[in-house]
Amino acid sequence: MLERTRLKGRTQVTFVLPEERPAGPVGVVGDCNHWNPAAHPLQPRGDGTRAAQVSLPAHSSHSLRYLAAGAPKAASTPEPSPPASPAT
Repeated sequence: MLERTRLKGRTQVTFVLPEERPAGPVGVVGDCNHWNPAAHPLQPRGDGTRAAQVSLPAHSSHSLRYLAAGAPKAASTPEPSPPASPAT
């Protein structure tokens, strides 16, 4: 769920998820924080939810998303291949 509050020249967006779903740490990543999940981690609010607030310039467009721990890595960073087994 998203909550928006308009402030002078800015829009405050609050990202809200249930406290336990998905399990583990979750952060908000986007072009406004250089896709850094530590910049806006969701924190418990005491009502069974957790949230993070991001303040953005008013009348601007941004790409944002949730990033949960254990999420698949980006396709641009492939896992190294295991060494080939010697033929027997």
